[in-house]
Amino acid sequence: MLRDDQLAQILALFDSFAPSDFINSLLTSRAHSVAATAFISSLPSLLSVLQGHASTKDIIKTLIIQAAEEYCRQEVCTLTTKTSGWQFGARVASAEQLLNFSMRSMADEFSKQAPTIWGLLGTLLNADPSRESRRTQALMTGLVQVPDTIGDLWDEDDEYFAQLEENEVATPGECADQDDRAGNGVSKRQRRAIERRAVLIRVKRVVIINIMMQSTNQKCNALASLIGLFCHSTSTPELVLEMLAHSGLSVSPTAVHNMVSSLSEGAHKQLREIASTRIASFVYDNFDMDFKSWQHTVDKPGSTLVHATSAFAFTLQHGVTPDDLKHARSLWSTDPLNPRTRGGAKRAPRSWLDAMHAMHPPRNNGNPAPAPAPALVPATAPTSPMDPAPGPSPAPAPAPNASSLPKRASPLITQRILAWHFRNALVTYCTGFSYVRQMLGQPETILQIPVMKTSTVPCRAMDIDQSTNDGQADIVENLFRQAGIGIPEDTPDVLDISEHVVLFHGDLGTGERQSSIKESRRIEANSVRSLQVIVFVFGLFHLQMAAVEAIWRMYIEPKPLRSSPTGLYQQACSIRPHDTGRIGSKPAFRLMHEIILQCATARMLDCWRVEASLRDPKIKTLEDFAASKPTWSRLTKMSLEIASKYVNQPSAQDIEFRNNSLILSQLLLYVELYHAMKRGDIGRVEATFMPWAFIFKSVGKHKYSTQLIKTINDLHYVYPPRLTRAIRLNWLCNPTGRPDGFRGLDWDTVRLNKELYNFYTKVVFSGSGQTQTLNLVIKQSPLIEVFRSVHTVIQDNFGLLHRSTRHAPKNLSRTIEILCSNLNKNRAHCNDESRKDAKIPKVNDHMQIGITRMHEATEMSGGADEDEVEGRILDDISAEDLDI
Repeated sequence: MLRDDQLAQILALFDSFAPSDFINSLLTSRAHSVAATAFISSLPSLLSVLQGHASTKDIIKTLIIQAAEEYCRQEVCTLTTKTSGWQFGARVASAEQLLNFSMRSMADEFSKQAPTIWGLLGTLLNADPSRESRRTQALMTGLVQVPDTIGDLWDEDDEYFAQLEENEVATPGECADQDDRAGNGVSKRQRRAIERRAVLIRVKRVVIINIMMQSTNQKCNALASLIGLFCHSTSTPELVLEMLAHSGLSVSPTAVHNMVSSLSEGAHKQLREIASTRIASFVYDNFDMDFKSWQHTVDKPGSTLVHATSAFAFTLQHGVTPDDLKHARSLWSTDPLNPRTRGGAKRAPRSWLDAMHAMHPPRNNGNPAPAPAPALVPATAPTSPMDPAPGPSPAPAPAPNASSLPKRASPLITQRILAWHFRNALVTYCTGFSYVRQMLGQPETILQIPVMKTSTVPCRAMDIDQSTNDGQADIVENLFRQAGIGIPEDTPDVLDISEHVVLFHGDLGTGERQSSIKESRRIEANSVRSLQVIVFVFGLFHLQMAAVEAIWRMYIEPKPLRSSPTGLYQQACSIRPHDTGRIGSKPAFRLMHEIILQCATARMLDCWRVEASLRDPKIKTLEDFAASKPTWSRLTKMSLEIASKYVNQPSAQDIEFRNNSLILSQLLLYVELYHAMKRGDIGRVEATFMPWAFIFKSVGKHKYSTQLIKTINDLHYVYPPRLTRAIRLNWLCNPTGRPDGFRGLDWDTVRLNKELYNFYTKVVFSGSGQTQTLNLVIKQSPLIEVFRSVHTVIQDNFGLLHRSTRHAPKNLSRTIEILCSNLNKNRAHCNDESRKDAKIPKVNDHMQIGITRMHEATEMSGGADEDEVEGRILDDISAEDLDI
């Protein structure tokens, strides 16, 4: 502190000039640079003195605030310029712009382009420095000593986020509530909650800066547009949307509708781009909506239930070229429906014997034996569910084109694949065999589809009922118009596809009605008008559902079989005691799917136990077997013997053993179909077609049996090799791009239809009017995938929890234990010829019955006795049924 006389001497120097002139001269003088540097170094203390003095603190505060405001204003203006890259046009928005939004990238750029604002918001959002310091110490566990009392840095918000964290699905090997305090008083639960809070602070910083930018320049509305579209897709009322728009968090409802129109135009353009390659394929299915707000009119006095159709397109992958599909003329020239083709130029009809010849050629040196009388029942039982009994040898048939065939599923390959399923059950559900789990691998392939993510483009929904033949024709023509393909002489400015076929995937009903309209239009002059360019591809997801229903008809529907303690019905009721009514009457697809997989697993494990006990009487359980540490080669050899010994033994004298071997045979056939589809081995999928055709014939699903046989004959005898290859390699889609992510293309359509139904009939907020809601559905139907992706973007960038609709894998240990205990108690897989029990109902050998009925049938198409296209299980597919 200066004395008064020293202060007077200094003040006398300022009589001739102002203090500001002195400071300015000092800072600009080169001769006194050392003094200027010293002065600059002392500025913080000088400003601190001025700020602390009562007479100057208000002035200093005002100056500092003004300077900070100017700095922040300049940074906001910089962010809103066109060169900064933050301007976004909602009216011309594209899906790529919305889906590439990243909160982290935006935060990194804001911290560089507006460091003042970024730092200021960080300080204000963590206004308590002591609490923030303690939180930072908690994050740096191991580097900084944390207070002994965790409550000093733990508040109610942190506890909230920790509870949310606990409810998340834990990763393998990690328990959500695991407490891993490493001597510092902070658990993993608490650390992750603090980390999540730091992420939310970053989100708030970005949101606040975006509000500033949009308020300054409305073109800087990338985040607001994303939030607006998200709110629109979740049926947020316009009143709420307007409130968010006034708050700067969203764009206006008008801008949202403009953005929807722009995205719809972009989806339509993308569809035309796919179709222009001439290798586009289409999938469609019906969906129903009930608009209860509609008013009845004279034009539409009936029900408010509307039958509509949704569809999507995708590009054929795996090296398919337009020339591979350029076979419309050649196929039509030999088509029996062609009225202009005469005599022997038409293709001869094919029967199930031709299909058998293609899938299971005769083994007598290539010379098939003469076919016995049709009424003769095959004498030799099948050795596996994928290798039908030789039975009567098929009549000679022209050999299929060898270049179009996958590797044949010989009995040896079939047995090795089934043995793999037995090993998979053992190492997956018996913890004692974890030491050989890494050696399991995958079963050998027959025709593997390369792993590649399938990208689909939803088409505009159609107000067309596809349950009629005319409706099917309208749907195909509508899709052609949307895609911009057809024949120029009928529709100008379209891509000519008169020489190319177009693949249409769908369910059995779709294929039947397409065949009907092709027959009724066969006199048309060109292939597009006659719809002869259509090649129907049977959807494999519907095959899977039909297979589930066939198993239900074989082993659950018959009342006498329900009393058997080892029967499928009793087993299903033991693990699903609350669903006994549904199991016996109308089970859902997912319910039966899970029951089949779990019962098949338990039966395979019981076969392991029985075989191990036979080889070593000391072994009573699988745990005892695991304790003996068998080698992998020994397990492999045993699995091959089990696959041939315990599967499909209809001639066994022990009725109990016989029944369970037949049940296991058909359950394994479904397991193989499901696993082959999931892994994308279309060769293995096709190898199950003939067994399923026989089973469908046995249980009364004649149409499915006929369709499978027709599919086999088309692939082997009708379609050219390159077209056959294109169909096989694009029969399944892979929405995720994972090796086990393959699905039937009709599965994707069912999923899309369920989303359309749930989204628009239960969620969308729309006005009144007779057609307004339906028009909204049709307008926004191409954006379903965009809406889904926007939800994912919001969830990822805003740190939202509980966002997954899929659950963690269930712990089936107790379920499998109950099933195995029941099988063990009743000695289900013990072949004891001395066991005699007249009360045991005899299970039918449906494979043999189907073969017999094939021989007895006089027409491949069936007749009036054919069953419905869809059965009990196929009638109602829920959203849960798709998550398999």
